[in-house]
Amino acid sequence: AVAALEQLDAPLQARWQQARDNGRVLRFVGRVDSEGAQVGLRELPADHPLAQGAGTDNRVAIHSDRYRHQPLLIQGPGAGAEVTAAALLDDVLRIVG
Repeated sequence: AVAALEQLDAPLQARWQQARDNGRVLRFVGRVDSEGAQVGLRELPADHPLAQGAGTDNRVAIHSDRYRHQPLLIQGPGAGAEVTAAALLDDVLRIVG
């Protein structure tokens, strides 16, 4: 499993470098609208509201009729690596146990 993950290092590094060379950043972004939901790694302009978080920050940008030109932005600390890993381990143990 680790070897399979290591195969992603070079392509992700190249994608990160290309974004950086273009003055952009990579962020995992989820999108929900009337047509469904999408989640994935996206290249965003450095001044995009979702691009400006740091570390484990979570950001939500709400676009609506009232927030058409400038989204309502909600930001707060994310769980971080330790809490996320503990939650994943708990889920796995619950599934197999």
